Amino acid sequence: MAKKKITVGRSMLDTITVALYENPIILFREYVQNSLDAHNRAVDEGAQEIENIEVTITVDETNRTIVIKDNGYGIPSAASFGERMLSIGSSGQKADKTRYIGFRGIGRISGLPFCEKLTFRNKAANSTTVNECSWMGKEYRDKLSDQGAGGDLSTIIDEIVTIDTKTAEAKDKSKHYFEVVLEGYSDDIQATLDDINFKQKLIRMLPLQYDRGFKGATTIMSRYKSFMKEDIKRFMIPVKLDGESLCKSYDDSFVLDSDIIFWEVRGKKKKDQSPGDKIGLLWFTFAAHLKDHKNDQYYGILTRSKNVLMGGNDTFAQVADSNSSYVTTFREMTQTLRGVYGELLINSQHLSDNSRRDWFLPDDNSRDLNNVITEFMRRLNKYRYSSSRYFRKGNPTNTKEDLKKALDELVDLKANAINFDTFSKRDQEPVKTEPSAVSLSDEDLPHESKTMKKQYDVLMKVIEAYFLKIKKRVLFLELRAFIAKHFEQK
Repeated sequence: MAKKKITVGRSMLDTITVALYENPIILFREYVQNSLDAHNRAVDEGAQEIENIEVTITVDETNRTIVIKDNGYGIPSAASFGERMLSIGSSGQKADKTRYIGFRGIGRISGLPFCEKLTFRNKAANSTTVNECSWMGKEYRDKLSDQGAGGDLSTIIDEIVTIDTKTAEAKDKSKHYFEVVLEGYSDDIQATLDDINFKQKLIRMLPLQYDRGFKGATTIMSRYKSFMKEDIKRFMIPVKLDGESLCKSYDDSFVLDSDIIFWEVRGKKKKDQSPGDKIGLLWFTFAAHLKDHKNDQYYGILTRSKNVLMGGNDTFAQVADSNSSYVTTFREMTQTLRGVYGELLINSQHLSDNSRRDWFLPDDNSRDLNNVITEFMRRLNKYRYSSSRYFRKGNPTNTKEDLKKALDELVDLKANAINFDTFSKRDQEPVKTEPSAVSLSDEDLPHESKTMKKQYDVLMKVIEAYFLKIKKRVLFLELRAFIAKHFEQK
């Protein structure tokens, strides 16, 4: 049988890079995690760990240049450098998903759509030469726009990529490094850099260390190591942005009344009833009143796969909202996450990050994780509701026992040694009005007419009063969610 020839179209490179990396801030994540993976791989293969390993990001807005450089060991030879720089989608060296962050072998070219020239420079340890590979981004896009141009992807890459070896400067001969240079970066990147929250967004996204001022970090890292049987430091690397050290922005002001609480997250029990496989460690902290914290960038539970951000602040609410196991309305779940701070630190051989790195591929293992998150949201929402009714100004409708039951279900008071008295003092500042005291129609039927909203509010107030009377609030919330989804799908 004749061997089949497979041709990959010249636009495929643009398709995979733009589709996966449409937000240019992601390229910083890709290059930083590649540096971390490269160092871990070198250590795994017998090299000595570099104590002062770090990544520096330098932005030159005048010349529209970004340099992302690490002081790792570099790629050992010119031959292997060339092979890796021309490899797309080959992740053989990252086959163990629990050992390395990257896994698809595509992130290296994530910067190509956003610059005129993308260059990789490599100086291996004990080498007197510097390897250089340049991808001409502007030339590639020009070729794509030329409808009359021929050639498949392999031909195009051959035309836009150059590989060279140069003699290292005298001052660099004893050094080793790998750097990525984006020259002539695009307006999209400039807009990203101009975002007032750029630094905080970058900090949340990257696999960084905790701030030294966050005393709770020691407890979190120790508990993670005890449960996961690995050191999360493996997935942390110092990063500097224009000379400023970046760290996760948690500090002791984030540790609220509950102190730091832990959930050890596993998949469902196995057929022999033994514990399910380990997924990760969830740590969180909250106050007696679930209210906004001064730092809004970090509210909610930030989910991290090998210490890299997956999703955003409201991801837990989104997961629970998409789960067939009911919790409450999406709006109320996002409100529930306000005033709660923490991370779900995941590393599982059985979970595969999706291509966009914003969640996991849908399978039985990710469904197990989604069920755990949904159960967490159910308990958190129950506590929020109980506390708001207990602390209701002038007319509390929940008893201390109701509050204790909801709190104990969420955190296991005895195991976590939480002082319940902290959560049951009525002399605290009253909470905001409950969600049902505002216009339900604004949340449930935002696009309906004023007349429809007015009738809806009157009717739902009566229905809510009935369900509260018979102590079936969950049924009322199920009804609200059903109606809201019905109108969303109209």
